[in-house]
Amino acid sequence: MTNHESAEKHHRHAHESSASETEHHIEHELKHQQHDEKVKHHAYSPDFNPVFKELSALKHKEGEARFHKDLGSINEGLHKHGLLPHMHIIEDGDGFEVVADSTNPRHAAVVSKSIRAPHESRQEAREYKRLHYNGWERSVTGGGGDRGHYNSHAAEGVIPGSTDFHNYEPSGVRKDFIDEALKLAGLPCTAANEQMVNCIVEHESGWNPNSINLTDSNAAAGHPSQGLMQTIPEVFQRWALEGYNTNIDDPLSNLVAGIRYAVNRYPSGDENNAFVNVKGIRDLRNTGKYSNY
Repeated sequence: MTNHESAEKHHRHAHESSASETEHHIEHELKHQQHDEKVKHHAYSPDFNPVFKELSALKHKEGEARFHKDLGSINEGLHKHGLLPHMHIIEDGDGFEVVADSTNPRHAAVVSKSIRAPHESRQEAREYKRLHYNGWERSVTGGGGDRGHYNSHAAEGVIPGSTDFHNYEPSGVRKDFIDEALKLAGLPCTAANEQMVNCIVEHESGWNPNSINLTDSNAAAGHPSQGLMQTIPEVFQRWALEGYNTNIDDPLSNLVAGIRYAVNRYPSGDENNAFVNVKGIRDLRNTGKYSNY
């Protein structure tokens, strides 16, 4: 074995040892939390902040490329030992998220983030008060899932209402949200616009504002689609309105950004029928099958 090969082998073993040590610390932390909750007879509500700190230290030590593989192995190890069932940890920029299985079989839902919760703006608070429904609290961080806290309602927290799947006519809070988002985007609340926005949301997220797609090309590129309209962070930031641009999981903010993006990328020339050329709507009309826009 050459000196170079020997050094490389030593480095690889040191790397594997660091990843293994981090996994051990995380397992110990989660088992300790489980034990404490059982003793107190409380429902298990994990605190992921110590987990995120361990992962952050490993990422800083090993670097981006190696850490991505490490995180996959750590998730596998946790599942093997019966920890975090139906959940796994993903990277979110410089931070982390915990995602869980949701009511939408195609998507997961974010249940915890390492970031501090963004502040609800005056505009958002005013609109939700007028709508008599606080959508901000339905978002994972707005509902308490920031800084590693676990939001137990995030995976199942769909916006209430119903859909007539014959023509996608919305009702309840869903209709109220769509109408408000259309107004904020400068579009009329026609039946066609309401139905087509509802169709997009039904197919994209199933009306769960914490929905996240971890299987498409956007996820592979490191910026998964998120929220009601499944916008990637870059698209959300570009098309969100001032006062509705701090929380990608906030239902009204995401609706507005997604609507503005859709009608600008797929213009129809008719504001009363503004979404007729959006890819998913067009494909559904032509083939009977919806495809992501």
